[in-house]
Amino acid sequence: MKRTLLALTAALLAGVLLFAIPRGTAARSGSDDRAMAVASDMRAGQKLGRQPFGLTPSGFEERLLFALQAGSGVGLFCYAYLGLRRRGSSG
Repeated sequence: MKRTLLALTAALLAGVLLFAIPRGTAARSGSDDRAMAVASDMRAGQKLGRQPFGLTPSGFEERLLFALQAGSGVGLFCYAYLGLRRRGSSG
């Protein structure tokens, strides 16, 4: 239990550090943006068939969602890893 708590604390700290690092105001250049640019170049006269569902998150909200996903993934991984390790050592 103590190791799980330590792992979750480390994941939370890593998420907090993501927000502490200052971000520049450079244009976004993620893989989704690059794919959209290539698709729009290939189909210059066509409109997009689909629109985003709901509101598009801002930069801060996007980083927050990513940190939550990363933290929960690390937490679940540590929980499963430690559970399997305990099962192997007990029997």
